[in-house]
Amino acid sequence: MMRELAEFSKFYRRSAAFSLVELLVVVAVIIILTAILFPVFAQVHEKGRASACLSNYHQIGLAIQLYAQDDDGITPPNGGSFSGIIADCAPYSSNTGAIFICPDDYDRTVERRAGSYRMPSDYQGLSIYCDWPDPYNNGKPANTALTTLAYEAEQDYSVAPIVPTYRHSGGTQFLLFDGHTKWMKGVSKDTDD
Repeated sequence: MMRELAEFSKFYRRSAAFSLVELLVVVAVIIILTAILFPVFAQVHEKGRASACLSNYHQIGLAIQLYAQDDDGITPPNGGSFSGIIADCAPYSSNTGAIFICPDDYDRTVERRAGSYRMPSDYQGLSIYCDWPDPYNNGKPANTALTTLAYEAEQDYSVAPIVPTYRHSGGTQFLLFDGHTKWMKGVSKDTDD
């Protein structure tokens, strides 16, 4: 009986250990899985930042609508600048600092911008109901579902004018006058300033 127990114990010790080859195979499989999953995690992280940006647009849109209600239906007069839209809409939003900054706007402080979003200069101080001729559409009446109320922009003061950005998957996001937000890929440059 003792002899059988000793043989079983000897066999159990040998089979319980992993060989070097088995350990290397396990490590290789883990490395391959992480190499496959890291880009997926990065994409998910980017989609999360883009969703946060759209949420910012929604809150800015509500703040602009509230501003317009208090000012006889007129959009903020200083919305064409980064700090102007913040100053005009701050009383109408509960989280003033965070909603005016895109989570993907890493160069905002380098470019000395107060925020990430602004209004087209030709649209500031106009009726929120778009009952005016659109200067960007040959003077045709503006359409609330197609006219940009705010967009993501950046400006390097030493080099270029204000332009829309392509921060989110090669495109940019817009807030339109009717309050909905939209992502567009490869839109043309802004030349209103």
